[in-house]
Amino acid sequence: MSARSNSIDLNKRTIILSALIVLTAAVIIGNAWICDDIYITLRTVDNFVNGYGLRWNIGERVQGFTHPLWLALITPFYYVTREGYFTILFISLGLTLATVGMVLFRMSRTIIAAVLGTAILLLSKAFVDYSSSGLETPLSYSLVALFYYVYLRWPDDRRKLFFLSLLTSLGALNRPDLVLFFLPAWGYQIVRHYSMRNIATVVLGFVPLIGWEIFSVAYYGMPFPNTYYAKLHTGIGGLDLARQGVSYFVDSITTDPLTLITIILTCLIIAVGGNLRQRMLPAGIVLNLIYVIRIGGCFMSGRYFAVPLLASVVLILMLAENKVKPHWRSVLIGLLVVTSLGRFGIYLARSEASEGLDDPRGIIDEKTFYYQYTGLLNASLDDDWPAHRWVNEGRAARRLMIKHGSGLISKGAIGMYGYFAGPDLHIVDLHALNDPLLARLPTTKERQWRIGHFDRYLPHGYLETIDTDRNVLVDSNLATFYDHLKPLVRGDIFDLQRWIDIWNVNSGKYDSLIAEYARPITNVSYGSINVPVEQGIYWRSPGHIVLSYAGLSIEFEALQHATQLEVSVDHNDVYRLEFYHQSQLIGRTFFKPSVLAKGGMRVLTVDIPQEAASGGFDMIKILPVEGDDYYSI
Repeated sequence: MSARSNSIDLNKRTIILSALIVLTAAVIIGNAWICDDIYITLRTVDNFVNGYGLRWNIGERVQGFTHPLWLALITPFYYVTREGYFTILFISLGLTLATVGMVLFRMSRTIIAAVLGTAILLLSKAFVDYSSSGLETPLSYSLVALFYYVYLRWPDDRRKLFFLSLLTSLGALNRPDLVLFFLPAWGYQIVRHYSMRNIATVVLGFVPLIGWEIFSVAYYGMPFPNTYYAKLHTGIGGLDLARQGVSYFVDSITTDPLTLITIILTCLIIAVGGNLRQRMLPAGIVLNLIYVIRIGGCFMSGRYFAVPLLASVVLILMLAENKVKPHWRSVLIGLLVVTSLGRFGIYLARSEASEGLDDPRGIIDEKTFYYQYTGLLNASLDDDWPAHRWVNEGRAARRLMIKHGSGLISKGAIGMYGYFAGPDLHIVDLHALNDPLLARLPTTKERQWRIGHFDRYLPHGYLETIDTDRNVLVDSNLATFYDHLKPLVRGDIFDLQRWIDIWNVNSGKYDSLIAEYARPITNVSYGSINVPVEQGIYWRSPGHIVLSYAGLSIEFEALQHATQLEVSVDHNDVYRLEFYHQSQLIGRTFFKPSVLAKGGMRVLTVDIPQEAASGGFDMIKILPVEGDDYYSI
């Protein structure tokens, strides 16, 4: 009777857990969608399977993706299907369900715990939204769950240390910041079992990451992805980014309270009730959350909380179940009830989903924005899909490339457009994710920057430099820097001089050239440029100052109270004038000259803001805001 009872209980458990997985599949399929960013990766994959190499623009070796492991997983499937949309969704769904299945069958101790864990996952907007989307998140789910399982359930031996090291290295390859989840626990394991033999085991586990880094330096000329330089070297202050990061947390609490509250509660429960070994896991989650604040969060609402939420559910099932006191259980259940009100309505088929509205902080609900164009329940095998205008624009560009052979364009939204435009169009990415030079220039801070979208100005002559493969950059410092950067991305891989440039560029030898380019021209006296010019004269005539995006500072010997300023600038751009008194900003104004039919310099009179005229100013800054990227004064 006892054996039969155990068999019945086992069958009951299997049926219930299988039903939970089916429910998970239904919710994820009903919400499946694709974002624009995955098509940046797919363009590289498409170029690779068609023989152009791991490149986004086929003329340059640039790593425009942060997830080599995700790309490696996608590539063989894409090679067979030669189709991106359904292939990505199939892989994402398979990985997410495999992870949930492992969590429920291998990590949950009771049916009640499994139901609680599944409810948390399916009521989390972040988890459901980013179980598809095309991003590397489903693979991150799998790596985190595997790491936690090995760390908590395997015996302490060299085999365990090897697999923890292997999973840490694979995490770095899937997304570098994923290492933060593993770092405390992995470090604890190394320290606790330190020996030279075990260090060799750790190194062996890191062979995938070491191998990729060797390839990256040899092929791309850089140890980090181009996105590292584009997003983390913007010139935006750390305090500004931290404020934006806090706003990202506030957005999550507002739109998806279950997710962040569950993460925080779980970390607190394990911190209070767990032992030192167990506390290493929530410590990794906290490290990741601190990092999210440090980088300013993301423009995709909830994206960076999806993996911490999955990690928290694993901890609830493996550890917190026996440590949660009755009043904490009441809190968790109450939280589920409150957040479930109105939540399931969101998870029904959303064929009429709206585009969504921009948040003032630059954070939006990406799924709502894209669902009507890329939602799986809206997809049709008979029509062109996805049905986004960027797809249509890309296809139109591809037809032009077939007609003309090749082309060049500068653009911001590059994912769908770039993939469907095909390999013959070289796209200069204004967000710098795939451009090696722009990624090293400070962002256009005088514009309203948005997190994750750090625009750069095109340096004078850059498009011509790319188009002709001849360095015609106007700024001499930038031209010199590009002469050393170009061999890394365009030169012969085995050329000795290229390897010298690889060392010099990555060691910062030429960083001063970028700093000089980005620094405004200071100590220019008013008298040195107080020379009227004829309207329509060529913009680069002798005596003119060519402006970079950093602008120009003009100093006066005495305090000025003028109400108007006559200025001669290139005719078809927008400029900003800032007025200072003892280095304090006291007024600003914008002006846009009317376009001259034959081009050249436009002479115009600008009204000085009343606060600057009345209080007096001793310095002016003039900064280009937008235009054709050819500016002079």
